[in-house]
Parts: sequence; structure tokens; C-alpha cells
Amino acid sequence: MKNQKVKFSIIVPVCKTEQYLEQCLQSIKNQDFEDFECIVINDGSSGVEKIMWDKWQDDFYVKNNSLLEVNLDQQCLNIFNSIVGQDKRFRYIYQENQGVSIAKNNALSHCNGEWIQVIDSDDWIIPDFLQKYIDILNKFENHLTLVPYFIIYQCYNTLFKLKSNYEPKKVTVANSFIYPTLMAWNYIQRNEIIQKYNLEFEPRLGPGPKREDKIIKHGYDDTMFAAKYLEAMAIEYGEKNINFAKFNNDGYMYRDVDLVGKAVNYDNISQSNFIDYLQTEMSRSPLKSVSKISTSIKPWYNLWYKKNLISRIKKLYYTALIRIKSSVN
Repeated sequence: MKNQKVKFSIIVPVCKTEQYLEQCLQSIKNQDFEDFECIVINDGSSGVEKIMWDKWQDDFYVKNNSLLEVNLDQQCLNIFNSIVGQDKRFRYIYQENQGVSIAKNNALSHCNGEWIQVIDSDDWIIPDFLQKYIDILNKFENHLTLVPYFIIYQCYNTLFKLKSNYEPKKVTVANSFIYPTLMAWNYIQRNEIIQKYNLEFEPRLGPGPKREDKIIKHGYDDTMFAAKYLEAMAIEYGEKNINFAKFNNDGYMYRDVDLVGKAVNYDNISQSNFIDYLQTEMSRSPLKSVSKISTSIKPWYNLWYKKNLISRIKKLYYTALIRIKSSVN
């Protein structure tokens, strides 16, 4: 049975990020705007070993490491119970490890909020984060066609600049398929549209358990979900009526973690297979603005990928320098 409607449903997927979960949940609990629910979805996490507990933590946040001193597979639940307490706005769901895309889909089926917000469990938010959404919503009479979003230009903990070529001059339904401008966490989606059009995150585009033969591209599930969401909005209200409202919400703290060890197998996935997938998805779109550019995706994406590859190499280089500097200090 669905609970009473709230303004926001916050989804927090967890898998081997328990060392950051305490700060994440505490920041959600401390929100000035209180009309929300938070669904923590444990994607069969096996926990984190002690050697990782203090990696990439904030000096200003006093973390209680004793919450991690339980069996590894109980860390997530122990942190949840300790931070949330009797706060009924929070719910905990466990699933066998199936990947973050399926975890988010599972959480979506339990959401009662008018708007959906995803927060990665290694990130956190400042107290007025949700209130800033309310402020931007109050500026517009018609919320049905509104897409409030914000852009993060650098990671808060390392100040590493995020890729500027992720943001086109103007966000449209068509270019949302190819520009990863809207991620799961930098905009809110109307739950009504998600449910009506049965929108889901594509597991073959997201990280998860070993199923390399089925993976098309790592880390693109957010982008495709956003594109399908905007496509659904255009079908529902007309493409020209969608109101993209970019605003300044600096309350999302995007944590830069150790990507040196994580960026290992991303390019083992066939680039041509992904482009074929993207072309097929776009060609099937009922929107002419999307389908008509599907044939030009390959040359555009190859050019964009080369630029992105250079940016990622720089990312690995600067991350390595930070690690060296941290070890010296």
C-alpha cells in the first residue's frame, strides 16, 4: 500500500560505499525542508574493509567508525538504524546484488513523492538543498512542464573541474540522448510521468555484477533515463512546451573518490556496439527531432569521445597527484 503523498522522494542506492553513508544520510535528515521521504536501497552490498574507512573523507566531518565495526554485510543496515532512528520518513530496502540501475528501479516502485531526487551514497547535501528546489518551483505557475536542473562544475573535495563539454548551449530532448548533461542527481523528475510511461534505468548501461557480455556501456544509464524522461514529457505536453529551468543549487556535494582503481574496464566495452544501440533507440523515437538525427550520431559521438578521453586522462593524472600529496602529508 502506498503511503501518503510527499513533495520529494529521495533515492539513495548503496553498494560498497558504506564509509560515506553516515554523512550522506545525516545530511538528508538535516534538511530544512522536511516534506520528503528517503528510500535507502541496499544493492546486496558486501560492505567495506577497514583499510577503506578513511579514504577520501572530509576533515570537517567527524565520522563514527564504530558504525562500521559489524559484519561487513550488516554495515549498511547498522548505519541506517543508527542515523535514522525513529524517523519514519526513511525506509530501508535490501535486494540481492543486481546493479545500481535495478536498485534505482526497485526504489522507484516504492516512491510516493511528487518529485524524484537521486543522491549517490558517496555524496551529501547541505541543509537548504531541497528548499532551493521549492524556491525555483515557486517561481513558475506551471510545474507540469518544468524541468529544474543545476550543473556542478567541480568536485567539492578535490576541486577537480568536471567536463564542460557535457553541457550544450541549450538543453533539448534530442541532444539529451547524446550529452550527459542531466544525471540522476542534478535534476528532479515528476513521479507521475515516470509511472505513466513506465520509465526505468537501463541495466545494460549501468555498473553492476559481472555480466560483461550484456553490458553495452558503463555509466550511461542516467543519461538514457533523462533522455527517455524528456521524451515522455514531450509526448505528454509537446516538445516546445518543456521549460528547462537551470538554477544555482550549490548544495549538492559531489565527492571525487579514487577513480584510479575504478576506471579500469570502461573502455573494454565495444564503442561501436554502444553507438549502434544509441542509433536504434533514437530512430525509434516518436519525436522527429530525435529520430532525424539518429544517422548522424556516429561521427558526432566519435569526435566527442576523443575529447572526453583526453579529459579522463587528465582526471586520472590529477587524481594520482592528489593521492601522492595526501600520502606525503
